[in-house]
Amino acid sequence: MKVSFIVLFYVLAHLMVPFAHAQIKTIGVAAPVISPAIKVKADESGIKVALQHFAEVLDEQLIDAFQNTRKFKIAARSDLKWVIEEQAISGGDIASADYLIVPSVLDFTHGVETARFETLGKTVQRINVSFVFLVKIYDTIKGTLIESVEVEKQQLDVLENDNPSQFHGVVNPSQSLKLAKSASQEASRRVVDVIYPAKIIALSNNQITLNRGDGNGVKAGSVWEAYAAGDELIDPDTGVSLGFEEHKIGEVVVTQVLPKFSKAKSVENFGLKVGTILRLKEQ
Repeated sequence: MKVSFIVLFYVLAHLMVPFAHAQIKTIGVAAPVISPAIKVKADESGIKVALQHFAEVLDEQLIDAFQNTRKFKIAARSDLKWVIEEQAISGGDIASADYLIVPSVLDFTHGVETARFETLGKTVQRINVSFVFLVKIYDTIKGTLIESVEVEKQQLDVLENDNPSQFHGVVNPSQSLKLAKSASQEASRRVVDVIYPAKIIALSNNQITLNRGDGNGVKAGSVWEAYAAGDELIDPDTGVSLGFEEHKIGEVVVTQVLPKFSKAKSVENFGLKVGTILRLKEQ
């Protein structure tokens, strides 16, 4: 009886291993931080309201974008108070998060040019909004900064408008949403690339499955370069691991994008296998 119990315990323990490894990481997403200098600049330029509105929309879109990656549990929302001091990171229920995402608005411009065409009886506005924001990725367990990701976006709209003053100092809601959504999707994709590089999870003949779905910036027809991990790279000054050397061993092109994963086929194959790292090829 005792032997049977030991055997049963051994079997159950091994059955639970995949579930232990498959635990989804949790991230806390802070509200966008706007520096005092940017606030002063916006106030002096008469676009303070536009900046505040855009920050609110960006906040919502960032949370939505990270949720749609299906790679994380979201531990926090904008109402949490974040404290980052030296290497101690705390705030709200941040202790339950594995990573902390802190976005900061580095620059924001909003310009409106108006032209009146009397013969046509129309007023046309050229609305140009651009911004730059930085996303810092912290390891909350170690209290260290993993990496910083910078995103720059611009949105230009030309509208017919009988009220020329409508968008002076106020971002067009539709324009604001498109800009924030695009920036948030790029930021979330690049954060996922840092924490969870795309990988081949199944390979049969020339049919490849990668662990990226439609919430991760994957598109049918996109080309991904395949890399094999080499030796670990150690900084000789600090002794800190800088990751692993990578050797290109092929390319794959995505043929179908599904909610949780995508299908692809290889166009170059010099040793592709399950676990091979994939990186989106720059065009």
